[in-house]
Amino acid sequence: TITTVSKSAFDGCTKLASLTYEETTGAKDITFNGTTIFNGCTALKEITISTRVKKAVANAFQGIATDAKIYVPYANEAALPANLKTGLSTVLAQVVYAE
Repeated sequence: TITTVSKSAFDGCTKLASLTYEETTGAKDITFNGTTIFNGCTALKEITISTRVKKAVANAFQGIATDAKIYVPYANEAALPANLKTGLSTVLAQVVYAE
């Protein structure tokens, strides 16, 4: 079970196109606990995270394509957990909220 994604975890994964953290029964909370986790992931256009992603440090999403989309299961920015909002506030990609 993954609980922490650390600095440069996907560094240089130039063919990584999408990443999904699913909501599964018995899953543990996940923390993006490092900067530049996706550094050099130029093909990464879509990240979907579940409510299990509880924290993302500043610049955690640095390195993904600027036209990428990060899908979050919250209705709007105000509904984001504070520790997740920190990481998403520095992202250049579009954050897409649930309807």
